Amino acid sequence: MEFPGISLTLLTHLDELIPERCPAPTDSSTEVMFYAGQRQTVRMLIERFKDENNIDPQDDWKQR
Repeated sequence: MEFPGISLTLLTHLDELIPERCPAPTDSSTEVMFYAGQRQTVRMLIERFKDENNIDPQDDWKQR
């Protein structure tokens, strides 16, 4: 199955909605794990976007 294209608009929205962050001391382990899963999905989509658009892995994908 081929992976569908990823729009810059959607990816930017997800990155803003689920940003990189450290867990708060008040977060439960369940909350930390749930957030980590969400963020890992965003990271995977960013890597797919870079691959699809021939962006060097070290470059900022937001500059597209």
